[in-house]
Order: sequence, then C-alpha cells, then structure tokens
Amino acid sequence: LKGYKDSPVTLQDVGTRGMQSLSKNLIRTGRQASKDIIIDFTQKRSKQSTNRMKNQILNITGKKADPNKSLTDIQTELGDISSNLYSKVMDKPVAITGELRRLMNFPKIKEGINKAKDMISNNADLSTEEQTLLINNLNAITKGNIKFLDVKTLDQIKRGLDTIIKNAEDGFGRLDLSNPSIKNIVKLKRNFTNAIDKAAEKTIGKAYKTARGSYADGLQK
Repeated sequence: LKGYKDSPVTLQDVGTRGMQSLSKNLIRTGRQASKDIIIDFTQKRSKQSTNRMKNQILNITGKKADPNKSLTDIQTELGDISSNLYSKVMDKPVAITGELRRLMNFPKIKEGINKAKDMISNNADLSTEEQTLLINNLNAITKGNIKFLDVKTLDQIKRGLDTIIKNAEDGFGRLDLSNPSIKNIVKLKRNFTNAIDKAAEKTIGKAYKTARGSYADGLQK
C-alpha cells in the first residue's frame, strides 16, 4: 500500500487502532472489493495532502502553487522552500532559559543529544568544520551553564528525539502509546519542540516553526 502511486500515507498510517485493524482485515480477505476500499481511501488522502501542501506554499510565499504540478513536484517545491527558510534561521541564537533550560536536564533529552551526535558524525552533507562545531555545542550542553545555542544545534537535538521515537515504531510505523516509556518520550519531544518555538520567537519570530512545518509537508526530501 505504501508503494501506491501518489499516496504519501495509508489507512494504517493515519487511522485509529480500530481503523488500522479494519485495514489489516480488509487486506487479508484478498478480495478485489476490499482492495478497492483501500485504494479509494489512499486516493482521497493523496488529494488532501496535495491541497494541504498547496496551502502551505501559498501561506509562506503569498503565491499559489502551479495547478498543473504533480504531487511529487509540489513536495519538491515545498522542500526547497523549507530548505531556504532553514538556511536563514539555523545560525540564529536562542536563549536557553525557562522551560527550555528545564527540559535540557531530562535524561531522554540527553539521550537525544547522544543520538544527534551520532547522526552528525555520519552526515556526509556536513563539512568536517560543521560537524565539529555542532558536536562541540552538544558537548557543552552536557557540561551545563549554556546561555545561548543556535537554532541548528537545537534542531539536531529534536531530530535525535525524532530518531528515538522512530526506532520505537512497530512494523506498520505505529507507536504503542499504551507503553508509558513511549508515551513519555513522545510528549517530551512535543514539549521540547514547543519550548524551542517559544524561545526562538523572541529573536526570529515564527520562522523556525514555519520552516519545520513546510519540511514535514515536503516529506523530508
């Protein structure tokens, strides 16, 4: 199903537990009518995704997306817009105070920092100088007394948390939120992201939040 043309999500990706179970049962019947139900759903989801991304482009650029562009082209355009937005804010300083400072002391945040270091060390798109700078910033966090960090370093920690959460997914890309450990890390990541947004807004407005949103809708190209 995930390979279905122009469909970035499936019934199992977005549905409730009951809907996910229904999806699996439909697939197991092997009947064409059951397959048609799934295909109809993914087609509708594809159209919804396309419209959402077109609205993102309109909100960010003030211009409507080309109606003749395919979903893939729109995703690529939104990804390019996101990359441009990111490049403008990544080096901006953010004060580590209040809620953001409090969350930095959480063990799972420190685990996210370690995961971020590993990702940075293996990121071929980063120069040696960029890798060294980011890792030095992350190391300084663990030593405490950090008053400011750039957006890029904070974003790397968030991505480290994203990876931890991704690794907790089952074979269908779902999270067992009845598991307290998984539920807590998901909530912590959400709170951490909100804290970054709030702190960053004081210096760069909502630019980081906007870039992140368009990056997600661009399917992290």
